[in-house]
Amino acid sequence: MVNKALIYLLILVISVLGALFYAEMRTRQAVLKERAEQQLIWQQAYTIASQKAREKEKDLTALVQKEVYDKNKRVKALNNSLNSVLDELRKERRDSRRESEIAGNPPSCTGATLPSEDAGFLAREAARADSILDERDFYYRSYESIRRYLDKAPN
Repeated sequence: MVNKALIYLLILVISVLGALFYAEMRTRQAVLKERAEQQLIWQQAYTIASQKAREKEKDLTALVQKEVYDKNKRVKALNNSLNSVLDELRKERRDSRRESEIAGNPPSCTGATLPSEDAGFLAREAARADSILDERDFYYRSYESIRRYLDKAPN
């Protein structure tokens, strides 16, 4: 009789342990399935966010390239202006030498005009200052245009 009760008890314990093991396996499978679904959602969200970031980067790059192109045009115009002023000074210097040679008077400075070397120096410095100001303004404009773009862009 003891043996029958012990066998029934052993069968009951094995059945309970089997049921617990089966329940644990089902729980683990559900957790793993939920993790996989969550990872898929995160991956999709990451893909969408990275696409939006690439689009923003592309727009911002185009915006900055336009600013750089405009800045380079202004710098080229400044350089052309400087070159024309320096050419004018060289021409004026040659003409003033001829006049002084013809008149027999040495070149003099009355304060109304500068010697061409000084005028050339001042013209180059003014062009350099204009270039520095244009460079500063370029960065201000770039910052403002990017700030405006990011303010109006949806997150």
